[in-house]
Amino acid sequence: MMKKFLLTLTTAIAINCLSFVGQASAVQYSPNFKGTEIIEFVNIVGKNLKKTMIVDPNVRGKINVRSYDMLSEQQYYQFFLNVLEVYGYAAVEMDNNIIKIIRNKDAKTAAIPVVGNNSNIIGDEMVTRVVEV
Repeated sequence: MMKKFLLTLTTAIAINCLSFVGQASAVQYSPNFKGTEIIEFVNIVGKNLKKTMIVDPNVRGKINVRSYDMLSEQQYYQFFLNVLEVYGYAAVEMDNNIIKIIRNKDAKTAAIPVVGNNSNIIGDEMVTRVVEV
């Protein structure tokens, strides 16, 4: 009887610890930027996502954005891309894991990554797609 109780108790503790570890790794963000310089916005997002951001000197201005939902890391990055697009800027991901923040009109001529038909790019990421005719 005692062995059964200890086994049940040990199992319950192990399950509880495993569920806590799963919850701890799921980082959530609640972005709220009111009157924030766009460069500061880029720096904060870069720090939160642990990404290196290089900002074009022409990127300037203030933003006002708020999300009332908790966002996963992927949703937070999509939120970031959406905000940049609304304010006339784009994020161009380079092969070396660096993200350049430039004006939308300059992004069309920048070194944008080329992807094939099998790529599953979602959201507002700028890419060049080659389509066979």
